[in-house]
Amino acid sequence: MKYIESTKLLSWNRWDIIIKYYSVYVYLLYQGNPPKWILNLYSDHILVLNGGKEEKTVFQPNSKDSVNHFIQDFNKLISSILSNGFNVQHNIPITHKGTILNGGHRIAISSALNLSI
Repeated sequence: MKYIESTKLLSWNRWDIIIKYYSVYVYLLYQGNPPKWILNLYSDHILVLNGGKEEKTVFQPNSKDSVNHFIQDFNKLISSILSNGFNVQHNIPITHKGTILNGGHRIAISSALNLSI
Protein backbone atom coordinates (compact mmCIF):
# COMPACT_ATOMS: atom_id res chain seq x y z
CA MET A 1 0.00 0.00 0.00
CA LYS A 2 1.24 3.48 -0.89
CA TYR A 3 0.59 6.58 1.25
CA ILE A 4 -0.03 10.00 -0.26
CA GLU A 5 -0.64 13.47 1.12
CA SER A 6 -4.42 13.73 1.01
CA THR A 7 -4.27 17.30 -0.34
CA LYS A 8 -2.68 15.93 -3.53
CA LEU A 9 -6.01 14.25 -4.31
CA LEU A 10 -7.88 17.58 -4.43
CA SER A 11 -8.67 18.39 -8.04
CA TRP A 12 -11.01 20.38 -10.27
CA ASN A 13 -12.87 17.30 -11.47
CA ARG A 14 -13.96 16.42 -7.93
CA TRP A 15 -15.47 19.78 -6.95
CA ASP A 16 -17.57 17.89 -4.39
CA ILE A 17 -14.45 17.15 -2.35
CA ILE A 18 -13.65 20.87 -2.20
CA ILE A 19 -17.12 21.56 -0.76
CA LYS A 20 -16.65 18.70 1.72
CA TYR A 21 -13.19 20.04 2.63
CA TYR A 22 -14.60 23.51 3.29
CA SER A 23 -17.43 21.95 5.32
CA VAL A 24 -14.87 20.16 7.52
CA TYR A 25 -12.85 23.36 7.91
CA VAL A 26 -15.94 25.27 9.11
CA TYR A 27 -17.05 22.33 11.28
CA LEU A 28 -13.68 22.43 13.07
CA LEU A 29 -13.64 26.23 13.26
CA TYR A 30 -17.03 26.17 15.00
CA GLN A 31 -16.02 23.20 17.19
CA GLY A 32 -18.57 20.76 15.83
CA ASN A 33 -21.47 23.22 15.71
CA PRO A 34 -21.30 24.65 12.17
CA PRO A 35 -23.60 27.51 11.13
CA LYS A 36 -26.66 26.86 9.01
CA TRP A 37 -25.14 28.29 5.80
CA ILE A 38 -22.43 25.59 5.66
CA LEU A 39 -24.99 22.87 6.34
CA ASN A 40 -27.06 24.29 3.48
CA LEU A 41 -24.03 24.31 1.15
CA TYR A 42 -23.16 20.73 2.08
CA SER A 43 -26.80 19.61 1.75
CA ASP A 44 -27.25 21.28 -1.63
CA HIS A 45 -24.11 19.68 -3.06
CA ILE A 46 -25.28 16.23 -1.89
CA LEU A 47 -28.65 16.81 -3.55
CA VAL A 48 -26.92 17.82 -6.81
CA LEU A 49 -24.58 14.81 -6.71
CA ASN A 50 -27.05 12.05 -5.95
CA GLY A 51 -30.41 13.39 -4.83
CA GLY A 52 -29.57 12.63 -1.21
CA LYS A 53 -29.48 8.87 -1.73
CA GLU A 54 -26.64 6.40 -2.02
CA GLU A 55 -26.97 2.68 -2.53
CA LYS A 56 -24.84 0.06 -0.84
CA THR A 57 -21.89 -0.94 -3.08
CA VAL A 58 -18.61 -2.78 -2.84
CA PHE A 59 -17.03 0.56 -1.89
CA GLN A 60 -19.96 1.80 0.23
CA PRO A 61 -21.02 -0.75 2.89
CA ASN A 62 -24.10 1.20 3.99
CA SER A 63 -26.84 2.90 2.02
CA LYS A 64 -28.03 6.43 2.74
CA ASP A 65 -31.59 7.59 2.12
CA SER A 66 -31.55 11.28 3.03
CA VAL A 67 -29.33 14.34 3.28
CA ASN A 68 -29.63 14.13 7.07
CA HIS A 69 -28.19 10.62 6.89
CA PHE A 70 -25.21 12.03 4.95
CA ILE A 71 -24.73 14.79 7.55
CA GLN A 72 -24.89 12.34 10.47
CA ASP A 73 -22.40 9.97 8.84
CA PHE A 74 -20.09 12.86 7.89
CA ASN A 75 -20.06 14.16 11.47
CA LYS A 76 -19.34 10.65 12.82
CA LEU A 77 -16.51 10.24 10.31
CA ILE A 78 -14.99 13.60 11.27
CA SER A 79 -15.08 12.58 14.96
CA SER A 80 -13.61 9.17 14.19
CA ILE A 81 -10.71 10.53 12.14
CA LEU A 82 -10.05 13.24 14.74
CA SER A 83 -9.90 10.60 17.49
CA ASN A 84 -8.25 7.72 15.67
CA GLY A 85 -6.59 9.11 12.55
CA PHE A 86 -7.19 7.77 9.06
CA ASN A 87 -8.12 4.08 9.09
CA VAL A 88 -5.93 2.44 6.44
CA GLN A 89 -8.32 -0.53 6.31
CA HIS A 90 -10.69 1.82 4.47
CA ASN A 91 -8.36 2.79 1.65
CA ILE A 92 -9.30 5.18 -1.15
CA PRO A 93 -9.85 3.35 -4.46
CA ILE A 94 -8.16 5.24 -7.29
CA THR A 95 -7.81 4.16 -10.91
CA HIS A 96 -4.42 3.97 -12.65
CA LYS A 97 -5.30 7.35 -14.24
CA GLY A 98 -5.89 8.92 -10.81
CA THR A 99 -9.70 8.96 -10.82
CA ILE A 100 -11.11 8.71 -7.30
CA LEU A 101 -13.78 6.02 -7.21
CA ASN A 102 -14.91 6.48 -3.61
CA GLY A 103 -13.83 8.24 -0.43
CA GLY A 104 -14.53 11.92 -1.04
CA HIS A 105 -15.53 12.49 2.58
CA ARG A 106 -12.40 10.73 3.88
CA ILE A 107 -10.18 12.71 1.50
CA ALA A 108 -11.80 16.00 2.56
CA ILE A 109 -11.43 15.27 6.28
CA SER A 110 -7.86 14.03 5.92
CA SER A 111 -6.95 17.07 3.81
CA ALA A 112 -8.43 19.48 6.36
CA LEU A 113 -6.40 17.72 9.07
CA ASN A 114 -3.27 17.53 6.86
CA LEU A 115 -3.09 13.73 7.09
CA SER A 116 -1.56 11.27 4.67
CA ILE A 117 -3.83 8.50 3.48
